[in-house]
Formats: sequence, structure tokens, C-alpha cells
Amino acid sequence: MIFSRLHNINVILHELTIGEGDLTQRIKIEKEDEIGKLSNYFNMTLEKKMIINTKNETVVLSDIGNDLSNKR
Repeated sequence: MIFSRLHNINVILHELTIGEGDLTQRIKIEKEDEIGKLSNYFNMTLEKKMIINTKNETVVLSDIGNDLSNKR
């Protein structure tokens, strides 16, 4: 059972590493043990990364919008 849970984490990490993973995907936390904690931290890291990326993209899009409106 432990190897199955670790395998699931390994598959998701591998897909993300090669650039084909779904960043909205989360690891299911089955138990509150060490693997569950690892899964939770991974999920939190992805959420934080998505928030940072969204914030950065929003700034870029806002700057583009401002540039376009100033060119009129």
C-alpha cells in the first residue's frame, strides 16, 4: 500500500518535471502519516506556484493593456 501511494506521487512529479503535468491536479491525501504530509506540502507548493504565476501574468497583461491604451 505504501508503494502504491509513493508510485502515485512519483507519477505526478514525473509528469510535471517533463512538462506534461496538469498543474491543477492534486495528490489525494489518504492518511495523515509521512506520505500524507509529503502530499499536502506538494499540493501547497503547487497552489503557491500557481498564485505567483497568476500574479505575474496579471502584471504583464496589465502592462500590455496600459501600453495599448497609451498608443491611441
